[in-house]
Amino acid sequence: MQQHPENQSNQMAQNEMQQAIQNTLSCSATCIQAARNIQRTGGDRSRQDHIHMLEDCADMCQTAAHFMQHSSLLYGYVTRAAAHVTLHCGEECDRVGETACAYACKDTAQALDYVSKLVSY
Repeated sequence: MQQHPENQSNQMAQNEMQQAIQNTLSCSATCIQAARNIQRTGGDRSRQDHIHMLEDCADMCQTAAHFMQHSSLLYGYVTRAAAHVTLHCGEECDRVGETACAYACKDTAQALDYVSKLVSY
């Protein structure tokens, strides 16, 4: 039995949404772990700023996942903001050599950017 094109499109959007949720939750965990690793080593003010950025990114990812999981009418706004935050965090992690965090953030930014475009305002 062949699916109607509209149903196929809806299924693809649902798959993308589920992938974005998984990415955001994984990114959040990765950022929290990176922040904990830095905290163990201590450091100067710039390292503290980096820790706060990682924690903010983790919080933003949790928030975006929450909005998507509940199909909030506002999820497009939150996912768009989270895409910007995770992209910035990924670039900063790249700059300081935190490769795992950089990849997680950049993958999440891409998924969130795509999902945010599924919503019409």
